[in-house]
Amino acid sequence: MVWRLPLPHRGRAAVGQLVYRNPAICSERVLEALGAFDEAKVETVLIGGWGIDALGGRQLRPHADLDLLVDEDDFERATATLEGLGYRPWNRSGPGPIGELQRFSVAQTFRDGALRVVELHAVVLERLRTDTGSIGGRPVTCLTPEDQMRSQQLVGRNWTRGQRLKHRSNVAAILLALQQGSQNL
Repeated sequence: MVWRLPLPHRGRAAVGQLVYRNPAICSERVLEALGAFDEAKVETVLIGGWGIDALGGRQLRPHADLDLLVDEDDFERATATLEGLGYRPWNRSGPGPIGELQRFSVAQTFRDGALRVVELHAVVLERLRTDTGSIGGRPVTCLTPEDQMRSQQLVGRNWTRGQRLKHRSNVAAILLALQQGSQNL
């Protein structure tokens, strides 16, 4: 209902954050989704909270959603993969910024029966700069730490000041650890 209100997108997003409280999506559910994408031959790149934590090799805080970049050509297959795991389309938007050089053509939010959220952003993957992280010991592809920092400033445009500061501090911790060559955060 919120997404049908006659408000600008930013207003609907703010109201949506008050009305809909996403439960945390655990690492097991994240790994289940990533495994299903692997089986479907859909390449994914993690962004957002899970992408940052994966770069650091451990979960720093609970995450209300899983944000993934998928290639535009694989978007429909990615959608079908999530639907096969019990996720249903909830909200669709687009286009929007991912970084300085790229925009996503469409973003689709999905919810499962427990209201856990996965967001897919369709982009041209070959234009991205990626790095390798891990979740539960499983290697995963993530946006580089530098591009994570840039993208959070753009994608998180509807975040509160506190949410932005928390995200920036996580990215800063990862950048520092990577610069020092440390695996221990």
